[in-house]
Amino acid sequence: MSSAVEGYLGALVKTEPQLESLKELYIGKKWHQLTEEILKLINSSQGNHINLVELYDLFVREFESNVNPLALVRILVGIARKNYQDLNKALDFVEKATSSKAFISADEEASLFLKSEMAGLKLEGGNLSGIKQILEEVGTALESSRDLDIVVHSSYHRVCAQYYKAVGPATKYYSSALLFFQYTPPDSFTLEERVRWAYDLGVASIVAETIFNFGEILEYDIMQSLRSEKLQWLLDLLEAFKFGSIEKFNQVSNRARDQINQEPVLSSNWQFLERKIRLRALMELATKKLAERVISFDDICLNCQVTKEQVEYLVMKALSLQLLQGTINEMNKTVSISYVQPKTLDRNEVEGLYNRLIPWKAHVHEIALSLERSTEADLAQAQN
Repeated sequence: MSSAVEGYLGALVKTEPQLESLKELYIGKKWHQLTEEILKLINSSQGNHINLVELYDLFVREFESNVNPLALVRILVGIARKNYQDLNKALDFVEKATSSKAFISADEEASLFLKSEMAGLKLEGGNLSGIKQILEEVGTALESSRDLDIVVHSSYHRVCAQYYKAVGPATKYYSSALLFFQYTPPDSFTLEERVRWAYDLGVASIVAETIFNFGEILEYDIMQSLRSEKLQWLLDLLEAFKFGSIEKFNQVSNRARDQINQEPVLSSNWQFLERKIRLRALMELATKKLAERVISFDDICLNCQVTKEQVEYLVMKALSLQLLQGTINEMNKTVSISYVQPKTLDRNEVEGLYNRLIPWKAHVHEIALSLERSTEADLAQAQN
């Protein structure tokens, strides 16, 4: 141990005795455990009381060549985010700390993670220049690589979501955010982060032109963060879309008009949302009628709250979005349905589907018995 490191650790432990483990791990050359402890320190509230740039300059530099390159980049990015409010200074710190280290650029995981995080810092600072190109480059590399650490995927999808939140479309934000959740441990979010991500994802799913499977989003635990006095209205609105309930949609829009008006992306797209809830109502009706395969114009008028003159346009829109497959019979004023876009079912819906299958199973069993009796009778007659 150099005198500089010994002096730094000695002073650090005097003010923060619980960090004695850093010294012990360093002396024991237990590099993996040491980097894990440093990452925990950076991400904890205790890290707020320490000069993290000094921690890097006077301690981590001494053994960084022994550290996993990805772990080192995570340490550097963590220090930059925690130590600098000015994101340009944070970027400058990471660039200077990594630019001369060939072992980082030579490591695929570390290099891809660094590119994503640098793009994220630029984006958060309001600089969109070159972000799309970087994300496309990292995305292509991730598609062709295997067995990369999940933090690399998590970082990439988080930055993609942030980028598409800034520039659109909502559909790409939605898909990126869901992938981010899949690659990110739930306990890594603070309560504030959970609420923010849940709110943004909920709004994006509602205004996205091609998102109609609301059961999928509501299956994510993070969406339960909206269960609060201020945000319950958004969860109720998502459930209205999930069940294609125009009645509930109208109730929420009346009850939460002030909150809706405070969210420009919702208030400015309200006519689109009224059309979208009718499409969801049509999908639910088609699902219920799938066994019969035929829906009358009258049923559509009643369930989707449209006039007879609007039925064909509504159905054609659903067909064009591939929400349904079927044909319109103008003469009989009916719609024949052969397919409805699948959706994610919750426990109650699965139970309902099971209950619908019970009589169907009994009916099939009766047909099988009838065929068996008929076959036996035919065989007996043939033998005679």
